[in-house]
Amino acid sequence: MLQEEAIIRGTVVDERGNPLEGMRIIPQFEISEPRREVEAVSDARGRFELAGMFPGTSLMRVVREIEIINSPVPRITLTAGDIIEDLALVCQVGSEVIAGIVVDKHGETVPWARVECSGINSKSVQSDVQGRFSFEGLSPGYYRIQARRSGYRGVELADVNAGSHNVRIILPDPFRVGRRPCGCAGPRS
Repeated sequence: MLQEEAIIRGTVVDERGNPLEGMRIIPQFEISEPRREVEAVSDARGRFELAGMFPGTSLMRVVREIEIINSPVPRITLTAGDIIEDLALVCQVGSEVIAGIVVDKHGETVPWARVECSGINSKSVQSDVQGRFSFEGLSPGYYRIQARRSGYRGVELADVNAGSHNVRIILPDPFRVGRRPCGCAGPRS
């Protein structure tokens, strides 16, 4: 006997109610019995439809690329033949920026430095030819910023607030290759 399938229709929106296109909606069932994998992608109006769902309880996750972005994650319990309309999945989509410049201790720009941002979101960029860098699409909060470049000692800044646009990262002096004592008495005569 076939179980009657359920359908969920709704929209994915940001905190301001703006529709989000291209979000993957993935139900994750709480029981371990085998289930058909069902997912949907939101359209330009943020609308989606999950058809062919079997009865049970699932968590509704919204994913952009590989990052789960909705919070809290709603729990839905379906019975045979249910049709749920207008389920709103509200996502906190990062809209904050951290931007700045990488310089050496003399104030000279350091191009092509690897700059990493970790915290609520994690990202990595390379400073441009003028030493500038930017992390976009961050969620509100505090981040740790690390910068390094070949020949320089790396540096870390803690508690950089998303929304900071004038971050100045000063890399210490470059490593210097110098002479080391080798215990040699000098050239032989």
